Amino acid sequence: MTYVPPVELLGGEITGSTLPAILGLTAIVLIFFAFMARSSTPASSGFVLDAGPGSTIVYSLGSHDAKRCARKARARSRHLGENETFAVLVRPDAFEIWGYGDTAPRWTIERAKAEIQTVGVLVKIDYWTDGIPFRREYEPGVRISDGKRAIHIIPAGSAIRGTPVESVLRALHS
Repeated sequence: MTYVPPVELLGGEITGSTLPAILGLTAIVLIFFAFMARSSTPASSGFVLDAGPGSTIVYSLGSHDAKRCARKARARSRHLGENETFAVLVRPDAFEIWGYGDTAPRWTIERAKAEIQTVGVLVKIDYWTDGIPFRREYEPGVRISDGKRAIHIIPAGSAIRGTPVESVLRALHS
């Protein structure tokens, strides 16, 4: 066995047996902060959008209503829930809904038939332990529907002019 002399640090001694514990704790803290930095990167970093000319991207926060719209459209609802971000690509002929890491749109809404309106979007439902809901949280948002498929948008990020909902309405009508 090799002898490791004690190291003086802030008036205390660190022996050879506590050094691995400190290094391990430091590694765990660094991994935690790396994960937090990854989850707080800009919304566009995880999207593979094929935005051509005449297209606009609207970022939205996920919600209970967005997940429900995905299930009705028979599309994947992963990464559309609370604390997540998705994108709506506004094309001249359609609205495309893109989730994090998607290589193709999850579903589309025909722009010619689309009805756009401001609504209160259900963000989440809190339940008692017996499964009975006791609180629902709503945020101001926009609903796009062509009669067959829909999406509820809660504007993500700050607006340049007006409220975030007004900004989204301008982008959707452009």
